[in-house]
Amino acid sequence: MQTKDLLEYIELPALVRQAGGALRATSQGQYRCACPLHGGKNPTAFQVYRPEGSRIWRWRCWTDCGDGGDAIDFVQRWQGLDFLAAVEYLMEWAHVPPERFTLTPERKHRMQERKRRADILDMAARFAAERLWSEAGARALEYARSRGFTDESIRMAGFGYLDGSAALRDYLAQ
Repeated sequence: MQTKDLLEYIELPALVRQAGGALRATSQGQYRCACPLHGGKNPTAFQVYRPEGSRIWRWRCWTDCGDGGDAIDFVQRWQGLDFLAAVEYLMEWAHVPPERFTLTPERKHRMQERKRRADILDMAARFAAERLWSEAGARALEYARSRGFTDESIRMAGFGYLDGSAALRDYLAQ
């Protein structure tokens, strides 16, 4: 079993409910609730969804913590675990026998590298989303609104703005 196989097996909505999230289904096949990681009062701030064509659940907080990812990321933040401990937690939670998932040093390295790349992409997406709502993205935001998108649909779709400057590179370098 690989990490991908484990993630396909995990029902993230059930895990989020266990963490205290009062998820409600949306008409788009997603779930929404206040963020179980940082709290808050916005009942739609935390989103659990499956990207089209994927069998792996993902999550995103659209307010204070601004985090997102897969079930492993969720467990890391919720339980305060490192990557491998989060994988072990999920295996136990999902009743996956340890012999089905052996971590050789090479596999461990590949998993950590894949996770690092996914984290960089998530950081870039968050940066672009924040830029859209800043002064730098004002024209792009107005354009999206002029095309009929509401602020809520813009946030839910994860729209962002990058202008080709070095701002993203500088942000990621920090």
